[in-house]
Amino acid sequence: MEVTPILNVSDLQASFEWFAKLGWEKGWDWGPPDADSPTFGAVKADDHEIFLCVDGQGGRGEHGVWLSLWLDDVDAVYATCAREGFDVIRSGEQAMERERDACSSPRRTRPAGQLGSDA
Repeated sequence: MEVTPILNVSDLQASFEWFAKLGWEKGWDWGPPDADSPTFGAVKADDHEIFLCVDGQGGRGEHGVWLSLWLDDVDAVYATCAREGFDVIRSGEQAMERERDACSSPRRTRPAGQLGSDA
């Protein structure tokens, strides 16, 4: 069985760019023939994929979607977040071993439109 999360975003291209900063790459995009730009797509990393839907179903804001990323090298991801200007509120060193995460505020660290992003 596989489960693919679908995130509700306001800007597909900005979301692709956000995920690229963390090492994910655009998998594909799609839009109806009458659309000005794609409205649905995916990012991928290794064997993992996340769908992105412009103004689709699902929450945004404080009670939106949470994702847990299990990382081999959280310190490298933390360094990337800091370098890219994400507003990190807790370093990986402050979390438990195998559950460390680069926790960040919703302001600048979410895909476009997700959890309060400005994009």
